[in-house]
Amino acid sequence: MPIMMIATGYSGAMPREVSLMRHLLSVLACYVFLSFQLATAAVNVAVLYPQLEGGYNTVFENIMQGVDGHPGISVRSMAMDDNTTEQDISDWLDETGAEVLLALGQRCYIAARSFIDRVVVVHGAVVISPNGHSGVSLAGNPKQFLERLSLLAPNVRRVSVVYSEHNSGWLIEMAKKIAPRYNIQLVAYRAEDVREAAHLYQVALENATVGDAFWLPLDSVVPDRAVLPMVLREAWDRRLVVFSNNPQHAKRGALFALYPDNVAHGEQIAELILEQLNGDGKPLVLPTNTMKLSVNKRTASHLQVNLDLESGVTVDQIYPSR
Repeated sequence: MPIMMIATGYSGAMPREVSLMRHLLSVLACYVFLSFQLATAAVNVAVLYPQLEGGYNTVFENIMQGVDGHPGISVRSMAMDDNTTEQDISDWLDETGAEVLLALGQRCYIAARSFIDRVVVVHGAVVISPNGHSGVSLAGNPKQFLERLSLLAPNVRRVSVVYSEHNSGWLIEMAKKIAPRYNIQLVAYRAEDVREAAHLYQVALENATVGDAFWLPLDSVVPDRAVLPMVLREAWDRRLVVFSNNPQHAKRGALFALYPDNVAHGEQIAELILEQLNGDGKPLVLPTNTMKLSVNKRTASHLQVNLDLESGVTVDQIYPSR
């Protein structure tokens, strides 16, 4: 048989048969090459980000680095300032021929909504919840918080959280499902506004006992002025653990905070972009899965929390810095 002849190095095939076989192999090679090229063709992503002063643009640059670093994506970016119009964005999309518009930050989130019928729109670097759009929220995955809590303060058995349904309801539902894995009872207080939240913090503190914890999510009802100092003071006096999604809270006295790794945030956005293009296209919002850790070492010492390398915890930022 001809196949066996080739496999054993037999060279007695007729010239016509050899020519035909070479032609077929050439066609096959071209087909494989073209298929590979199509499979690896980069998705053209237009990134709209706000033009800010100082070092704030570094955040968006790092996120774009994470997106552009994905082998299946090619990025072109445009900075949006106060003079940028909807027509400017439309012309830019025509110029780039983008398949996807990635909007970073709150201002661009609002601007990008005008183009949802034109291109696939994905959001990042903004606090969002599922509401008919797609993106990666700056709010961290509850699993990340409970994992760090179990490592830093393994004796905690009850966690209280005050939240708004609009901003954090979806995350609280995730947390309720995850908490039993860590032998934690999650006590959630739903607030309609900051005023009600302040009252609920007082209620939660009255019900707290030594060894309990408080979770401060990225939520509009989380107090940052009058109530937060009271929560941190009570936590210090009664040896309660406070953890947050805001590193400034760790600086002010919370035991730890988790905040997005900007490059990894971009990498997660890139994966979501490809999922949106290759999947069923249904809107999908995800919490940030890769977080950095900031710890207040003074609070850790007060609570007798072990920050040694043997604890298995990698700390990215320590307060106080001196």
